[in-house]
Amino acid sequence: MRKLISILILASLLVYTGGNFVVFKCKQAALKQEMKAYLKANPNSSLATKFIFALQDLTSNHIDFQWEKYGDEFMYNGEMYDAVSTAQSNGTISIVAIRDNDENALMKNYETLLKHQTNKSAQANLLKFFSAFFLFDQSIATQFSSAAFIVHSSSYTLSFCNGVQFIDTPPPQV
Repeated sequence: MRKLISILILASLLVYTGGNFVVFKCKQAALKQEMKAYLKANPNSSLATKFIFALQDLTSNHIDFQWEKYGDEFMYNGEMYDAVSTAQSNGTISIVAIRDNDENALMKNYETLLKHQTNKSAQANLLKFFSAFFLFDQSIATQFSSAAFIVHSSSYTLSFCNGVQFIDTPPPQV
């Protein structure tokens, strides 16, 4: 019994101290799998950007470039990109890549959480960080189909937010 209690206390202490990192890494792995599936389904995406770098600049660190996973993912000027294709010729490397906006947002949320972790309102910051995974961003919805979102939200407000209910029967006669 003591062994079980000590294991539970140790596990809860580890979750309390390092739970943010575990959740961050799990969410990051899920986003990477999602992007791999997207790249496999859309190899010639219109969202792709072509980068051309001199190999000398990359090796001497003159530019803010770092491979996360060589040939697959890199960070350039603080933004994460997923490589679609790479080619090397004449001392240059050309990379066709797609900016990973979801992973960039996740990293930004995690960095702000770490920055404000020593703050007195750490619980509120944790709540804000974890709610970022589950709350629906209206700006993303308007990107895909703004008309559908407007119809949905207006029907919601009409059917559920209306405090006045219609009375079907007349009042009793006295």
